[in-house]
Amino acid sequence: MNKYYLEGMKSFHKNMGRYENPYERGGQNYNSFERGWTQALKRCSENRLKKYKI
Repeated sequence: MNKYYLEGMKSFHKNMGRYENPYERGGQNYNSFERGWTQALKRCSENRLKKYKI
């Protein structure tokens, strides 16, 4: 787990589920950020997801 992965996880919650990857597509940092964001989505409770979609 690296800082870009963790940044992706935090971004998921900070942006209420909206995907906003600040890194260049196809790069290592982009991929790590995306993995972190996706894991945050998978681990998010259903109740919280409902709040994010409002």
